[in-house]
Amino acid sequence: MNAVSVPLIVFIASILIGLCLETVLFARLRRLGKEISSKFSREIIHSIRGFVMLWFVLSGFYIAILYLSLSYKTVVLLQHALFIITVASISVALSRIIIASLLVYTRKIRGAIQTTSILKNIIRLIIAIIGLSLVLNHFGITVAPLLTAFGISGLAVALALQPTLSNLFSGLQIVFSKNIQPGDYIRLESGEEGRVVDITWRHAQVRDMYGHSVVVPNAKLALATITNYNLSKREGEVRLKMNLPLSNDLDLVEKTATAALQKLIAQYTKEKIDLADALSIRYTALTGSTVELNITLALPITERDQQYLLQHDCIKVLHAALRKAQICLT
Repeated sequence: MNAVSVPLIVFIASILIGLCLETVLFARLRRLGKEISSKFSREIIHSIRGFVMLWFVLSGFYIAILYLSLSYKTVVLLQHALFIITVASISVALSRIIIASLLVYTRKIRGAIQTTSILKNIIRLIIAIIGLSLVLNHFGITVAPLLTAFGISGLAVALALQPTLSNLFSGLQIVFSKNIQPGDYIRLESGEEGRVVDITWRHAQVRDMYGHSVVVPNAKLALATITNYNLSKREGEVRLKMNLPLSNDLDLVEKTATAALQKLIAQYTKEKIDLADALSIRYTALTGSTVELNITLALPITERDQQYLLQHDCIKVLHAALRKAQICLT
């Protein structure tokens, strides 16, 4: 058996062992996740997929180079490279596991801080700094003098990156205050409104009802007056105003509208609602040829986009019911 055979066998064996162990381990975790309906186990599987195989390959390569006839400098260089790759892969896997755990936690715990892009990037940065410090310590480089040098030069960098840092800290303030979170429907003081998709280290992304993205810098968002409809406990309200010809039977108009909207209320909520509180139909003005009819419908709807849908359905239902009853609309 020559000098290359043993390292080759070790390397191939490490690949096979890593492949088998990863297959068995993920199969067990997947089965466990199905048994306990655990989202956490599924997120963990997705987070570390491929890393078990990589770590066994690195271990096999490390053992294999010990059997090769290489110079001392080459062996040391390869070992250093393997150490860097190992630390980097562990850092990436650890950041994925922490982020996945936070995602599961924030979805499960009501009122918890949502895991936005800015929090994910901060977690990745902290773990990357820890990994880099381990690598520097491995090469005998003291971290303390570097931190002192970075602290002094950081003042100049902070002045140059003042707008960026302002957006960063404003984003953190927004996230930790929980006044605005991904999924909330907000209205900006400039008039734009939509659902918050994400809050990054620089800006917040809001998608309006037409699918367009509105990008708002975090610093401006933190100082702006925002209406957050998800924090409001007020019911969804629809107000309609109609002008009908005086030739119509006003009692028939009122009965037809009430019956139609009562069916619509039953479609939107299964709760027992007092019709007198939820629906108001009032004639409010009389002109020479028309009468003004005001309709107010209030339902326990917290989502802003559902309120638009309620208004849409309300108009359709009223139009169909009044035409069916042969009530003149113009």
